[in-house]
Amino acid sequence: MGWENRTTLATLKRLLRQPPFWFLLGLLVFLKLAALTLYLAHFGATNDDEGFYCLISREVIAGRALYHDLFFTQMPLLPYVYGPLLRLMPQSIESGRWISCVLTLLGVLATWRAAWILLSPAASFAALALVATDGNVSAKGCQALSEPLAFACAGLGLWAMAAVVGSSPADRQSANRPACAALAGLAFAAAALTRLSMLPIPVVLLVYLAVCGTRRTGGDAWKTFTAFAITALGLLAAVVLHYALADWPRFYFSVYGWNAAFARSFSHALIVWSFFRDLADSSIPSILVVIPAFCFVLLRMMPARSWRPDRRRVYAFAVSLAAAWLICTLIHVTRRPAFSVYQFPLLPLLAVLAGWAFDNVRGSFRRSALPLAGALAVAGGVWLCWRIPVERASFSTTPAGVYAAAAPLRAAGSMRLLTVDSNVAYCAPAARLVHGYEMAEFSLMGDFVPPNERTLGGRIPAQFLRDIDSADYVVLRNYDMSWFPSRMKPALNARLYGLEPVSVTRHFGQFGGEDSKSDYLIIFRHKPGDSISGSGGR
Repeated sequence: MGWENRTTLATLKRLLRQPPFWFLLGLLVFLKLAALTLYLAHFGATNDDEGFYCLISREVIAGRALYHDLFFTQMPLLPYVYGPLLRLMPQSIESGRWISCVLTLLGVLATWRAAWILLSPAASFAALALVATDGNVSAKGCQALSEPLAFACAGLGLWAMAAVVGSSPADRQSANRPACAALAGLAFAAAALTRLSMLPIPVVLLVYLAVCGTRRTGGDAWKTFTAFAITALGLLAAVVLHYALADWPRFYFSVYGWNAAFARSFSHALIVWSFFRDLADSSIPSILVVIPAFCFVLLRMMPARSWRPDRRRVYAFAVSLAAAWLICTLIHVTRRPAFSVYQFPLLPLLAVLAGWAFDNVRGSFRRSALPLAGALAVAGGVWLCWRIPVERASFSTTPAGVYAAAAPLRAAGSMRLLTVDSNVAYCAPAARLVHGYEMAEFSLMGDFVPPNERTLGGRIPAQFLRDIDSADYVVLRNYDMSWFPSRMKPALNARLYGLEPVSVTRHFGQFGGEDSKSDYLIIFRHKPGDSISGSGGR
């Protein structure tokens, strides 16, 4: 009996050393994640921000100038990625979600492959397990937001950098490291052009290539550094210079000025507490496992001077990733409002760090780390699957519900529409949204923007009241009315009283639960015989 146990244990150890075993195990985790993400893309609750990303992508491809003709508070890459694809698909929120699903799963595969190249097959599975257990990957990765695109760019950038950092001396002559570095620079620059908070990543990696990558890495070291610098900094400079020369005041206000003014309207202490609470709810493995494990390995391996040169290179790269992740996290924490979904694009960096920590832990720590990674993957899948019936049982609105609510607008044909609910506006192809409201409720800047900057983008509540007279249809949700100052509520109700309600959609909320029972959406139109004054159109 003892002999049989020893034989079984030896067979299991040999199996755990085989790359095909880890590949098949990782493939099962990826397929589970893909099925859940695609399921939530169809049945998951909508996000209020999805509509304006799709709407602005459609308008940019139609020929309208970003920042000049359209108010947009993000970096400019997303409309040029989503726009051409959305033209080939039905005009609904779900179309944008399918694009996000593809980008998210592409980022997962790229992260998995980067960890496989840099580390061992077992460590790459640990990295994949971290990605699979993060709630934002399936819950937010299926939504038409900017985070899935930034996540995919970060994953592809890590894949390209893995070919630069992880190539052994024997492979260095055959590996085209400058070309891979150029691709990495393009990918990380694209991530920064999607979300500005990702800018520290290419900067930190550029410093890494200058300080560490040019030592003992072969004759093409400076070519590698130059290729990364030219593509990353060149793409960033070219895009920023283009929009700066086109309309610098509007570009600066949209990307930075509006966000800074908007942040000042929030209580910082409350937002920081909300950020960490939300992060703990969606990224428990990141907090309880990965960060302590990385710190343990970092402290343990710091004095190791006997490392091989290739291991020193990977060690320095891991430290660079940790520094980039920390800088970006500090930016997200200090930003107001702060949400844990901002950490979603940084997940490839954290996943590679998790695999590196697993690959450098020895003895009993490593033997316990593998079952822990598998348990986290299973527990994360169970938790996310438990969330599915909760989403379905809530009163949150799915993309199909938004499309159904917009049916009266599609039946009306071509008309001028005034709304700050961009989800509904995007589902009405013939509607001409009144200029200045492309950013949904964020277009109602309120009183937190200085008066001399209010002409650079968006509208104020007083302007919304005036624009009611110039629109054929007005769509309002009770949540939208909360953005109006209390002193203006009587004037808004008086304007709405003069309009004719066309349809009322109840339980129209994005968060679900008890709070959504009181949410509703009303479509108004001017009564027959009313005269519409002003142009109001685009």
